[in-house]
Amino acid sequence: MFYPKLAWNNLVKNRKSYIPYALSCIFAIITFFSLNSVYKSDSFKNIPHAESLYLILKLGSWVIAIFSTIFIFYTNNFLIKQRKKELGLYSILGLEKKHMAKVLFLETVYMAVISITAGTLFGFLMGKLSFLGLQRLLKIDRVYEFTLSGKAIGTTILLYCSIYAIVLVSNLFRVHMTKPIELLKGGQHGEKEPKASWLLALVGVITLGAAYYISITIQNPIETIMMFFVAVILVIIGTFCIFTAGSIVILKLLKKNKSYYYRPKNFISVSTMIYRMKQNAAGLSNICILSTMVLVMLTGSVALYVGQKDVLYEQFPYHVMITTKQSDKNEDIINSLIKEQAEKDKVFIEDQVSCKYTMVLALNKEKNTFVCDFDVSANMALKYCNLFFIDQESYNKFAKEQIDLTEKQVLLFRKKKEKNYNTILLGNQEFSVAYNMDSMLRSKRKNTAFDDYCYIVMKDEQVITQVVKSMTEGLSGETLEEFCGEKTFFFFDVKAEEEKRIQYTQSLMEKLDQESFLLDFNSYYLSFRDWYYTFGGLLFLGVFLGLLFLMMAILIIYYKQISEGYEDHDRFLIMQKVGMSRSEVKSTITKQVLMVFFLPLVFAVIHLAFAMPVLIRILALFSLYNTTLILLCAAVIALVFAVLYCISYMATAKAYFKLV
Repeated sequence: MFYPKLAWNNLVKNRKSYIPYALSCIFAIITFFSLNSVYKSDSFKNIPHAESLYLILKLGSWVIAIFSTIFIFYTNNFLIKQRKKELGLYSILGLEKKHMAKVLFLETVYMAVISITAGTLFGFLMGKLSFLGLQRLLKIDRVYEFTLSGKAIGTTILLYCSIYAIVLVSNLFRVHMTKPIELLKGGQHGEKEPKASWLLALVGVITLGAAYYISITIQNPIETIMMFFVAVILVIIGTFCIFTAGSIVILKLLKKNKSYYYRPKNFISVSTMIYRMKQNAAGLSNICILSTMVLVMLTGSVALYVGQKDVLYEQFPYHVMITTKQSDKNEDIINSLIKEQAEKDKVFIEDQVSCKYTMVLALNKEKNTFVCDFDVSANMALKYCNLFFIDQESYNKFAKEQIDLTEKQVLLFRKKKEKNYNTILLGNQEFSVAYNMDSMLRSKRKNTAFDDYCYIVMKDEQVITQVVKSMTEGLSGETLEEFCGEKTFFFFDVKAEEEKRIQYTQSLMEKLDQESFLLDFNSYYLSFRDWYYTFGGLLFLGVFLGLLFLMMAILIIYYKQISEGYEDHDRFLIMQKVGMSRSEVKSTITKQVLMVFFLPLVFAVIHLAFAMPVLIRILALFSLYNTTLILLCAAVIALVFAVLYCISYMATAKAYFKLV
């Protein structure tokens, strides 16, 4: 009974350190288990679009597993470092290393049992709430009942038992390789003043500068996502270098400035800050990186969820958009079905527009030149643009202002926002642009990436036929059929309650699906529902990961406060002995602690600010062009995070001031 009791007493005696450690482990297990239990629940399979949601949540659960493993190791290292003297004392009193191994083994077992048991129990409750929350985010009318998954329990127990086993092996190896006298003197070694590493500081400045430069300058949509991850790696490297070396370099420069350094307050502040930054650099950079991850991730997921109406309006300017093969007979059938279904579902059709057009996929070879060339490199793929040729008579039927063009004039609307054209070259024929429109059929010009298209209004069908023939000359039958065709579009809005709108569009789509001439059917309301399923899941995951990273940052702050408290207690006494008053000492140390712990927040906000250009372009790939909304989301999230950070600091600072 000696070893079990000793192990338990050790945990109780060191409860100030072990309770936060246990709580953080429990929280990590709760997040992992609850997320696992959601997507492994039998009821989850019945949720619409469960397949895509399953992949999103499964990926998120393993991200949680990886980060919680890293975090448990990080906090365990702090605990072992704090207990070196205690373990050394056991060795001096006669405990052999194999006996200490037994104690450490039992301590780890106690922590594992407490954490995994509490984590799975609270994780079940969290899973139930999360499952309901997910259904609310997805706007699902029917409530699916949450069922406990045996697979989720098994995966959680196996994962965290493995983590604790690896932690135990690491601790045993550390104790085995360290001499008893070294353990006993654990925190008493004198510190050498850190040297200023100009090279490492320069690497930090260059890597951060490169990351910021990539974010500001990258324009190619295909390269944006890939380069974003490159920028993330550079920011991580740069942050570590700036905190570990850059801070020391700046403080050393201040120390060399005699007129500044040899003042009582500055002398104490600078000299002690050098040691403080040496000890805290790695932890502070971790806090900064975790904080940045929370800010960027939540900004992106919240902006997509909140801005979904903007996204869908951009993709579907009308409630229903139908495309069919061109024919007068097809047009009559479509109009008849639209009207009949509207009467049946008791909805009203508004702003109906139908128009015949000829579509040609063309390569925007130069600024105003479009040709049908499909033998190009992958880099040229983004230069393809759908050309929609409409004759003047059809255009005048739905246009607010009537036009009268000559055979060599065109009216032009291009989705991609570029300089206005004076002339346009279609194949080998040049036309003067009578007017560059800023909007057409409710579409407006944007800095778009993938959905680039052009409406080109011409004199009559004869001119269109001639132009299309000259552009597609030399193309084979299959290629011609794939990239060129005569079609008719039907755009209209539906006036009714939302449920009736969805019912109408669903019924109309099912009827039209039976017709062979239907090419495409897009509905704002059906897509709105699908959007909730996809991006509601992303927001759900974003909140989960955001909470986990925030908890990690808070706990690192707490352990840093405890670590600082033990060390500053002795500094406090030394400063008083050399003549400083208690209030002066407290003021000096408080300023330093504030500076140290708020540096990560300042850098995280700076990282977020420089990440905004590339984040805005990534969100544009999802058709979210509302920059004001994105910036507002970023500002609100940064403000809320800063408030939570300050609250966390003040709560953990109490433990610090008790020690000093």
